[in-house]
Amino acid sequence: MRMGQAIQRGRCSRPLSAARPMFLLFVVFLNLIGSSGAWNGEVPRRPRGFPARAECGADVDMDIFIDPLCPDCKAAWPTVKRLLNVYSTEELSIHIQLLPLPFHHYSYYACQATVAAARLNSSAVFPWLQTIFRYQDYFSTEATFAETTESVLERLVGLAPHAGLDTKQFSSAFYDSEVDLDTRLAFKYSCSRGMMGTPSFLVNGVEAGSGDWSIKEWKELLDPLMRRKGDSQYV
Repeated sequence: MRMGQAIQRGRCSRPLSAARPMFLLFVVFLNLIGSSGAWNGEVPRRPRGFPARAECGADVDMDIFIDPLCPDCKAAWPTVKRLLNVYSTEELSIHIQLLPLPFHHYSYYACQATVAAARLNSSAVFPWLQTIFRYQDYFSTEATFAETTESVLERLVGLAPHAGLDTKQFSSAFYDSEVDLDTRLAFKYSCSRGMMGTPSFLVNGVEAGSGDWSIKEWKELLDPLMRRKGDSQYV
């Protein structure tokens, strides 16, 4: 969801006055990071993000920037899963990147929980995201407006078994300072790539596609890229 769209659609209507300062700070922060055009963090040991499956040097690399509490990301998720079924590991590589948006008040914690799930089991990221999307409405800004942070986080951690994770281990990982730091780095990385809404897509490093695209539309974009590999003019 793009920031302007969120306000227009009224999904933050109740606490909008409280969310506006956070929104403005986010825009300023994004401009400060994005204006340099460079990633200012340490060079990672491997590409950032969570691979959807084993890496096999695919023809096409796709980064998907998501906010686990974004309704548009939830709506796009079935198509993302279909892409994994349509294309083999040799054809398409998908990495999930995290971009917590400020007008979903518990988005950062949902992203932190995603990092915690990955720390426990790298293959648990997709089941965890599937779980958080299923219960997304219970963690919206409106649904948690009168609830304490402690109560919301307790419910969030309590979803661990639905993703095949041990609750005690998940809670320990969730509150780990290193997980918090990695979540911040994930946010900064997404900003450094100029992303301002979710879901957003980079295909071979170039922003392309849309969250409301059908499989047919994605195939029209991706198939020619795969067929071009091996062409003498392929770069």
